[in-house]
Amino acid sequence: MKRKLFLGLLAAAAVLFTACQKDQTLSEVTEDDTAIGFGTYVGRDAQTKAFVAGLDELKDGFGVFAYYTADKEYDDMLAETDEINKPQLNFMVNEKVYHNSSTWTYDNTKYWPNTSDLISFFAYYPYNHSTITAKPTIGSYGDPVLSFATPANATDQIDLLYADPIKDDYNGKTIGGGSNNGYVQFNFKHALSKIGFKVKTINDVFRATITSISLVGSFNTTGSLNLNTGEWNATPVTNTTYALNSSNFNSNATNLNSTTELNIIEDGNFLMILPTDLSSIGFYINVQYSYQYKVSDGVWATPFNTSNVGPVKINLEKGKAYTFILTLDPDTLTPIMFAEPDVTEWMPWNTTPDPDTEDYPVTM
Repeated sequence: MKRKLFLGLLAAAAVLFTACQKDQTLSEVTEDDTAIGFGTYVGRDAQTKAFVAGLDELKDGFGVFAYYTADKEYDDMLAETDEINKPQLNFMVNEKVYHNSSTWTYDNTKYWPNTSDLISFFAYYPYNHSTITAKPTIGSYGDPVLSFATPANATDQIDLLYADPIKDDYNGKTIGGGSNNGYVQFNFKHALSKIGFKVKTINDVFRATITSISLVGSFNTTGSLNLNTGEWNATPVTNTTYALNSSNFNSNATNLNSTTELNIIEDGNFLMILPTDLSSIGFYINVQYSYQYKVSDGVWATPFNTSNVGPVKINLEKGKAYTFILTLDPDTLTPIMFAEPDVTEWMPWNTTPDPDTEDYPVTM
């Protein structure tokens, strides 16, 4: 039988989460020093369910790194050749900021210097998740970096966020962003690629129940995220598989009989994977499903199991959401039809008498 899988793709820019977070730092502490506080808001919160992070999720806690560089700008120090002259992590080391009742707080209070000495801030979410390792330690030089490993199971995956860095900040700075009255404002962004699926049938004379959808290809599975540049450093792993099964699907995935695409992903079960450029070599989407033909209204034939495999070539970028539209066509349906009947000339009439030779008298 001829098997087909039609793929449509919708790519949407991911939602940017603007988080106002208030940080304040200490040089010499006096009673007049302003403590560094944190406040958070989400500018556009299109998705807040499960691991798709929004304001409510950020309240669980995000991590902050801060570098005190005195009168030197962060980027100027970063450009230095000697390691010892680069920015040194010396102020906040993976400090957890969380929401407590009606305020944002953290446990190790810091203060702004009384001068215009500079501090640079970096942040990520979620704080100290099992898939994340915060590499910077106290005294280390250079940009803060996170190592990350993508869980194979969709229900274990997270929406990893990183913030635009706030560099060369000081208390009272209001021009060009940064702090205002002791508060630092972060703008969080998505670090991963989000993948979802919608499915439809090629026509309405069969229905399908999807049992699994798998992505197979040379995906990045582990990598390092630079919190200053927002860039990933990762190496693809061949024959990587990310799979969704029936527990990840909603009711639309059962007995689907629609020529209009329907979302089949249960809330919180989107694939969240490392960005990977597969525009050249591509990857495969494998759909396992059973299907039934419509015999007549309300009557369906015995289910058959089948699978469709469709190659896709695309660059999966960080911070973007992709919805693959799958059109299922199990085979070419053959309706029951009747051919034009043939009347054979030699076939005799079953009559008495023979109309070609005798009359048949009728008495009225």
